[in-house]
Amino acid sequence: MDNFKELSTIWQSNLPQENGIKVSDLRSSGIIDKLKKLEKKHFRINLIKTIAVGVLTLFLTYNILSLPNVSILTKSALGWIILSLMAGMFFYWRMQYNSSQFNFLDNSLAFIESTIIKLNSQKQIITRLMPVMVISLIIGMNAIYLDLLQEENFTIRISMHLFMTSFLLLAMYLGLKVRKRRFNNDFKPIIDELDLIKQNFKNDE
Repeated sequence: MDNFKELSTIWQSNLPQENGIKVSDLRSSGIIDKLKKLEKKHFRINLIKTIAVGVLTLFLTYNILSLPNVSILTKSALGWIILSLMAGMFFYWRMQYNSSQFNFLDNSLAFIESTIIKLNSQKQIITRLMPVMVISLIIGMNAIYLDLLQEENFTIRISMHLFMTSFLLLAMYLGLKVRKRRFNNDFKPIIDELDLIKQNFKNDE
């Protein structure tokens, strides 16, 4: 909280400048350091997630292709799952918070506003992307089960379909909860800090 007053004072003292103080001159305020530390932390988290998804995909692929007489339906469903996961991770990485998106040559108020927007957008990544990925997985896994379990009785088949669908929906629910908590712990404090500086900046205009 100490850097609120410091950063606000720096900006306010430069109000007469036509374009405002440049963000590149404010590294001592601590805001930029916090943003970069946040980026590094979430890069490590996302790298672990990507490795985990890759390992699980290889495990699933190996186990299914090791089965005898794998049908075209199963192979197609497996391909759908792999493609969905690859596309999902691609967009997941593209949507991530990245300090290179920020214009450090911008004036202070414009920097604050654009940074707040970009940080708030992180809340939407999982809520928009995860449901699409989970629905794709549900379609793919149920197609595989439909093919592999066709020799089983109706009760077993329905039970397995329901179990897999419920498991994926539960995973989505837990993933959304974890993401919300991480956003509140990591992103929201910085957003609140920037909001307060922005408000102080406007009040003193």
